Amino acid sequence: MLGVAFVAGTFVLTDTIKRVFTQVFDQAYQGTAVSVRSSSELGAMTSRPPLPASLLTKVRAVSGVRFAEGAVFVIGGRIFDANGKVAGNQFAPTFLASWPTKSELNSFRIVKGVAPTHADEVAVDLQAATQAKFKLVDQIRVQTTKGMQTFRLVGMAKYGSAGNMAGASAALFDLATAQQQANRIGQFDDIAIAGDKGLADSVLQDRVQAAIGAKYEAVTGTELSSENSDSINSGLSFFTTFLLVFAAVSLFVGAVIVYNTFAIVVAQRTREMALLRALGTDSEQVIGSIIVESVVIGVIASAFGLLGGVGLAFGLSVCSLHSAFQFHLARLQSCPEPSL
Repeated sequence: MLGVAFVAGTFVLTDTIKRVFTQVFDQAYQGTAVSVRSSSELGAMTSRPPLPASLLTKVRAVSGVRFAEGAVFVIGGRIFDANGKVAGNQFAPTFLASWPTKSELNSFRIVKGVAPTHADEVAVDLQAATQAKFKLVDQIRVQTTKGMQTFRLVGMAKYGSAGNMAGASAALFDLATAQQQANRIGQFDDIAIAGDKGLADSVLQDRVQAAIGAKYEAVTGTELSSENSDSINSGLSFFTTFLLVFAAVSLFVGAVIVYNTFAIVVAQRTREMALLRALGTDSEQVIGSIIVESVVIGVIASAFGLLGGVGLAFGLSVCSLHSAFQFHLARLQSCPEPSL
C-alpha cells in the first residue's frame, strides 16, 4: 500500500504542478499576441537586457498592431508589513512591475481597490496583502533599487486566478514609477502587443521581427507560455526521478516483506493444506488458492495506496509548487544580465 501510494503520489503531484503552471502561464499571456524582448544566445529562459523605449515607436508603426505597451518586470525588492517582516513568502522573490493600462496585456487583475496611477501609489498581490493584514490606503514600505520607499496601498491584485505568482510577490506601480524604482528610466523589459482581430499571431510576429531587426526578438504569447511551462517541466524532471527512486525502494522493501509474510503464513497452514490434499485437492488448487488470496490482498492494498497517493500529493502540493517556481526563478537569476 505504501509503495503504491508513493508511486501514485509522485505522478499525481508532478502532473498537478505542471497543470497549475501551464494554466498560470496561459492566463498570463492569453491577451498578448506578440512580445518583443532582447535576443539572447544563452537560451529561452535567461535574464535579458532591457529594451530602449524608442523601440516602442517602431513596434506601434507595424501594420496589424492594434496597440502595444512597454512594461517593466524586474526580480528584486521586498514588501514589508507594519512589524518590519517580509510580506508574502519570505523564501520567494518579489517582482517590481509596471501596471499595464490595457487590460488585455495585463496578467494581474484588481480584486480590491484600484490600479496605481500616481508616483506615491502601489498595488500588491492579494496573498501578500492578506498575510500582512494590509488595508487599502495603508502606508507600506517597499524596498526597491532606490532603497526603502513608502507608498500608499491603493489596490490588491490576483495573478490570473491565483492570489500570487505561485509563491512570489509583486509590487505594482504605474509605468513611470516602475521605471524609476527598478532602474529602468527610458527602458522596458519587454513590449507586449495586441494584434488586429483575425490576424494570425505568427503573421504579426514576422512583421514585427522584420521591423525591429536581429538585435531584438519577437515571440508569440503561445511561445512564451510554452517556454515557461517547459522550464518548469525541466526543473521537475529531477524531482520526479528522485521521488520515483524512493517509491521503487519502497515497493522493493514491500515486496520482500510480503514474500516473507506469505512464506510464514503458508508454513503455519501446513496442516490445513495437508487436510485439503487428503480430501482430494491437488497441489495446483492449493497453490492457486494462495495466489488468489495474494491477488485480492494486493488489489485491496493498491486501491488504498492510490487513495493514499492522492492524499500525499495534496499534502505536498503547496510546498512543491513554491519549490518549482523558485527553481524556475533561480534559473533566470543564475544568468547574469549582459550589458547593452
